Amino acid sequence: GEEMRRVQPGLSPDVMGGVSFDEWGIEVNRLCYLLVRSGELAGGKAYNHARVEEIEFVPPRDGREGYYLVKVNYLVDRRTERLETRALVNAAGPWGPLVAGLAGVGYRLRPAKGVHLVLDRRITNYAIGAQAPDGRDVFMEPWENLTLVGTTDDDYYGDLDDIPVLHDEAQYLLQGIESVFPAVRSARIISTWAGIRPTLHEYGKNEDRLTRDHLVIDHAAEGCPGLYSIAGGKLAAFRLMSEEAADKVSRFLGVPAGCRTAEVPLPGSEEQVDIVSLGLHWSVDPYILRRMVSRHGSLVRKILVYMLRIPSGRSLICRCEPVTEAEILYSIKNEKVRTMMDLMRRTRFGTGPCGG
Repeated sequence: GEEMRRVQPGLSPDVMGGVSFDEWGIEVNRLCYLLVRSGELAGGKAYNHARVEEIEFVPPRDGREGYYLVKVNYLVDRRTERLETRALVNAAGPWGPLVAGLAGVGYRLRPAKGVHLVLDRRITNYAIGAQAPDGRDVFMEPWENLTLVGTTDDDYYGDLDDIPVLHDEAQYLLQGIESVFPAVRSARIISTWAGIRPTLHEYGKNEDRLTRDHLVIDHAAEGCPGLYSIAGGKLAAFRLMSEEAADKVSRFLGVPAGCRTAEVPLPGSEEQVDIVSLGLHWSVDPYILRRMVSRHGSLVRKILVYMLRIPSGRSLICRCEPVTEAEILYSIKNEKVRTMMDLMRRTRFGTGPCGG
């Protein structure tokens, strides 16, 4: 116990000992965007704030193979369009059954709500596990410049587009963490977020006991050949899930292609960035540069060019992250930023204790 408290001050005097193990952490918003960008570099097109509102299967006729007409509503631009495609992958997570229903097919999930609390600073150097009042495992972990506390796991029947975080849920998480780390109560909660797990449907099990396996569902037997839905799973297996779906589409289209995701780096991760030499060369504070590199990798050089071109490019718009005017302009021009929430997700603008 004493050794644990030397490694991590703030642990309860009741802690008798512990073990440590390695785990990986990621910035989910950046990962999602970089996957989109990677798809574009491979020849694809991506549309932000575009909602599918109708899916119509047109059967084969006059020698032409069957295809889908997909009505897309571009919400920000306030226009609609119909796209044609032979194959369609429904990767809408918890919204998946709703999307499948547009085509007249379906499958069942058991949506589960997970809540996270965001604390105003790093109050721990390591992720710390604890037990909630009901015996579930909860955690607290350093995340970027902040601390995360999570997570709940409850069946959810509400609006997927409006997921409330309740006072009871916050207290449940804090009570679990303070059993091993009482100092958690001294930190300020600056924000919360909630997500819905697209868990595969099973009846009669506690939420914690539900499988995290995934399925790639072929809807051909329901009269929709070439329509596939990805159900279940979690982020830890997202590469495997996407590979299985892509393989099914390739076979359907008769386009043989091997999977290359293990060989092709995501944009900005092609090389390591020497932050010290780059900072000296461009006269940029190493801390500002380190944070930008954590988001953009080697693409940070393009942001530094904006600093040269724009007199106010070095100005800090969000001090606690920090985010410069140059990074904001780069994201708006190059990263499909259409709203302030987009900007927050690309740059972490406004996510810290200063609120941007």
